[in-house]
Amino acid sequence: MARKPRLKKLGKNLEWHGSSIRVSVTVPPSRRGAVGAAKLREVLTTADPLEAEREKVDVIKRLRGRIKNPKGKLPVILQDFTEEAMSWREAVANDDNGDAIYALDARVDAVRQAAGQAVAQSFVAVAAGQQTPLKLALQPFYREKRFAKGYSDDISRHVGWLADWLEAKSYSVTVEAVTKRIAGEFIHDRMIVTNMHRKSANRAISCLASYWTYLVKRWGQVENPWTGQSIEKRAVRSEADLLEGPQSADKRPFTDDEVKTLLAGVGRGPVVLKGSVATVLPEFCKIAALTGMRVDEIAGLRVSDVGKEGFTISHSKTAAGFRRTVPIHPDLADIVTTRIKGKKPGDYLFHELPEQDADSKRGRGAPVSQVFTRERRRLKVDERPLPGQRQSNIDFHSFRRWFVRKAADELDKGAKGYSVWTIAEVVGHAVENASLEGIKLPLGLTMSRYAGDASGEAKRACVVAVRLPAYG
Repeated sequence: MARKPRLKKLGKNLEWHGSSIRVSVTVPPSRRGAVGAAKLREVLTTADPLEAEREKVDVIKRLRGRIKNPKGKLPVILQDFTEEAMSWREAVANDDNGDAIYALDARVDAVRQAAGQAVAQSFVAVAAGQQTPLKLALQPFYREKRFAKGYSDDISRHVGWLADWLEAKSYSVTVEAVTKRIAGEFIHDRMIVTNMHRKSANRAISCLASYWTYLVKRWGQVENPWTGQSIEKRAVRSEADLLEGPQSADKRPFTDDEVKTLLAGVGRGPVVLKGSVATVLPEFCKIAALTGMRVDEIAGLRVSDVGKEGFTISHSKTAAGFRRTVPIHPDLADIVTTRIKGKKPGDYLFHELPEQDADSKRGRGAPVSQVFTRERRRLKVDERPLPGQRQSNIDFHSFRRWFVRKAADELDKGAKGYSVWTIAEVVGHAVENASLEGIKLPLGLTMSRYAGDASGEAKRACVVAVRLPAYG
């Protein structure tokens, strides 16, 4: 008989519940009569122990609030009974002779004895179709959509924000409670009043809208309250606005001077250890600047991905980026030759990078991004113009933006052999509906579906046209 996989050890107030993780809070003996249970439990939306440590904080706070005020608003049904309650909902809806309702009454008594009056009342509300717990459909949603782990975690986090806010405002923590007006109130309180950056706010709204689209399609919800709720970019309306400096936190390419500083200084700080991720930065950054490749695409390169025509991208963020070929710039030839020497076809070019856990949402290039950020700040290459802005307008991805900008500049100067559509293909952007430096490319349908891929010569001309500024 095969042995069951060993589950990872969990922190305080966490326990395994099958393959899920739940929070468990013990009710003091003096409060058990009022609460109606010896423990309060709630299943989390993640099965990752590290994510659970982050999620549990708000859940513990909420459960302890219920212990202090058991006569307050009815809690959403505890997850242990949710799936069963939904089964009862279907049975009651199809009940023609009253048998299901009679059986439900008996089951409610058992739930009341096991978990208390409040949980029993919520159980009835769910079974009767009066309320749907806010997080109930998350796992079926993820199973159907098969999102990347990072995006699923984003949705879970933002649904958690909404749940906490509903709880704090004494609204029912259910899908039905979130009307267009309530959604707008949440956005105002959680995002506008707190001066959350527009992009972060719109990502949260997009995650919630995605979840509700599924609820409308599969769970019978009438409308998506998040449609049309995105936050618009602030307009500059006065001279005072202009005098305050840049009114944008948009990401941008590096300048040539910043590229010089970075290529001359990254990985050469006073505390760089032999074999650390920082030691690969000079070569890694140079490849990024001269290919326009994403950080995970470079980190995922294996010896077998290096051929006569260039790098073959076997793992990419987008369908357009997958299996594309990026010519090797002449200035990268020595780096590539050295890194493939003596290695097997399956070996990574950047073998120094630590492997990530199989279930981690971090890509193989994540350590590079982290160390690069520290090095970039050490070299004082940074830009955060807005008050309270957390993320810089420039990051590792700015090498990719710089490559696009330089390839476009060379076309403006009369470079031959490639076009703006070639640039899009080299960096792995879909040619149809593509844009370059914020400007939509013309003839997207024609160039993507009829013209076919650019030739190897055109791609090589595009890559070779980009030249590094003198540094070192």
